Amino acid sequence: MMTGDTAESHGAHEAQTPPGLPDGEARRAGQVGDLSQMGYMLSTISHEIKNPLASLKLNAQMVARAIERGRAPRPESAALLTQAVDQLDQIASELSDAVRVDSGRLGPTLTCVDLAPLIQRAANEAGAAAQRAITTEIAGAPLLAQADESRIRQVIAYLLANAVKYTPAQGSITLAARRAGRRIRVEARDQGPGIAAHDLPYLFEAFYRGASVPQPHAAEGAGLGLGLYIARRIVERHGGAMGAVSTPGDGATIWFTLPQATCS
Repeated sequence: MMTGDTAESHGAHEAQTPPGLPDGEARRAGQVGDLSQMGYMLSTISHEIKNPLASLKLNAQMVARAIERGRAPRPESAALLTQAVDQLDQIASELSDAVRVDSGRLGPTLTCVDLAPLIQRAANEAGAAAQRAITTEIAGAPLLAQADESRIRQVIAYLLANAVKYTPAQGSITLAARRAGRRIRVEARDQGPGIAAHDLPYLFEAFYRGASVPQPHAAEGAGLGLGLYIARRIVERHGGAMGAVSTPGDGATIWFTLPQATCS
């Protein structure tokens, strides 16, 4: 379907120590790198928290003034309060999941799962939430895998949320699944702006958000850059792999594979 650069999943950048430094200087160089990375992460988190906090403050003040004047608060103020709380909850959940997946506490509990109905339900739910159609292409059902159903649903949710974020209203989103050798391959295809070639190698790293590109459905912010990182780590803990293919200006495909299973 699409051609272009391909990104295989890999770990985040580690601080690089210049070769040939004495031990003490090498340790200090590593510490500087760690502090720099921590500063970047804290800056990202702080930036993303500010928008919902500002919305909370403004709309809470509007509700308080309405009550003081004996009037009912405007419904839109209540809706914006809920939206801001949901955004903060999402940020907290992503941070918690990132820590847990790194520490091994988000490990999968494997059972026999047919991915075909799981994928269809996930597409229906994401489409309803985004108020748009998400097409499914499922070949060769049943698609059986030893998997943690709740975690794979989480992976698919991150992929679809990413596709919705970058795809304009007139663009299409497709969630597809098929057998590929001894693996099952799941793909989320979008018709967004695509992924720049220099961003592809870092797409699945924690807190990496890439160059600024249009996000038609992301008025609340660019996000922490943790969704695809968490998804990749979950897939890897299942013995699978994740990657991306993109033609800038013509959309992107983010895919993952899981080992096939014969379930009794």
